[in-house]
Amino acid sequence: MLAAIAAASALSPAALAQSSYRYWGYWQATTGRWVFAQQGPATSVPPDGSVEGWRFGVSGASAGLTPRAAAASAFAIACRDIKPRAGTKRVAVVVDPGLAVQAPPGEQPFASAVRCAQVPTDASGYDVLRAVTEVRIGNGLVCGIGGYPRSECAVAINAGTASSNAGTRTSVSGSEQQAMPRPGDTGVSGGSWRPTAFVVAIIAALAVWMAAKRVRRSPR
Repeated sequence: MLAAIAAASALSPAALAQSSYRYWGYWQATTGRWVFAQQGPATSVPPDGSVEGWRFGVSGASAGLTPRAAAASAFAIACRDIKPRAGTKRVAVVVDPGLAVQAPPGEQPFASAVRCAQVPTDASGYDVLRAVTEVRIGNGLVCGIGGYPRSECAVAINAGTASSNAGTRTSVSGSEQQAMPRPGDTGVSGGSWRPTAFVVAIIAALAVWMAAKRVRRSPR
């Protein structure tokens, strides 16, 4: 169960009890195709030449929406001008903020980006992401990337809300979208990050969720 929770971009067990969420899903390229990550970004250590992907939108917590950029060509596009350097690795990062119709109220997604992170060989998926843009975290979750969304974090979305959003929002053309901010551009603080804190938060959330289930099922 912990592996499944970590795969859901670090969504908590309480979140898994719901059906759909608006959140950043975490992906990795395998044989040129996107595969939903089987570890959370704090524990995953992508190798040199790999491709990481992030996609924002409304979906179930166990699957997520696939980044729209091609996984097979992302590394060649992003890292072709970055030379190998001893003690480091190169990882392509695809950040897809999704559709305007699924944006939080009053917000618009920036343009999708493909960037190359050159980081120490032991860097985690979280380290890789922070190397290319600002990251906002909260309660063990990756809540915002590049300042988007501004404040919400993996909110539950019911079918009525999703359809209502779709009816009131309009898409934004690529020429109107802003570029994804680089580290330091947005003033969004990533905060300190320790893998052990991430694991503790997930285990604590799991314990609360399981305890709540036992209380609900206990005879009166």
